[in-house]
Amino acid sequence: MIKYETGKRFPYEKYLNRGEICVAIPNQNFFDVLCCISSPTSEEIKQFKTGRLTVSLFEKSNVPFLIFNMGFNFDVSLDATKVDKNWMSNEANTVNMYLVDATTSILKALRIVSLPSDFCGKIRSIISEQLKSEINVEHEIAKIMNAYTTEMMIQKAIMKYTFR
Repeated sequence: MIKYETGKRFPYEKYLNRGEICVAIPNQNFFDVLCCISSPTSEEIKQFKTGRLTVSLFEKSNVPFLIFNMGFNFDVSLDATKVDKNWMSNEANTVNMYLVDATTSILKALRIVSLPSDFCGKIRSIISEQLKSEINVEHEIAKIMNAYTTEMMIQKAIMKYTFR
């Protein structure tokens, strides 16, 4: 069993020492979000843990991007080739979010959110279409990331949800 403790090293080594990254990590039920930023400020840590959070869903070429806005923005994409076969039929909606200091690999904050079922259904629908398509997902993600800024994705989002 993996143990997550703030103030301790983040347990997934494969995501560490890669600089500032934000990634979705599919799990058996839904996905986790890892946000690695260099030397997060106390305000960023506070915002991450308890601040107002808006999650936006942007879709392009059957690739879903989730944009998290909590005083600072970051986005993650989902790749169907990395999800478990049972993932599509699961109705889980919980996202575990981890804020890690990219310079020290220390877990600074965590947050658990539950997305609305319609939001999760739309994500799974996009992933389903992605599975049917013949696209090279990694190539498509890179192409989209070069064409759209995070701000543009927020403006063109197909769904948004704010946690109060």
